[in-house]
Amino acid sequence: MPIENSRIGGFYKLSVSERRELLAEIAELSEEQVEAWALTGELDEESADRMIENVVGTYSL
Repeated sequence: MPIENSRIGGFYKLSVSERRELLAEIAELSEEQVEAWALTGELDEESADRMIENVVGTYSL
C-alpha cells in the first residue's frame, strides 16, 4: 500500500520501544532488523530519548 506522507502524529510521545514497534509494522521489518536498533553501545536508550525527540536507536562509531 503506498504511503501518502510520512507524518506519524504523536510519534514523539511514544516510548522508544513503541516507536520501534510502530515503524516495524509500517515498514514490515523482521524482528532481527528491529533488534538491531536496540543495540545501544555507549549511549543508553534513556539518555538518547532525552536528547533526541524521535529516537528509535543509536549507532556508535
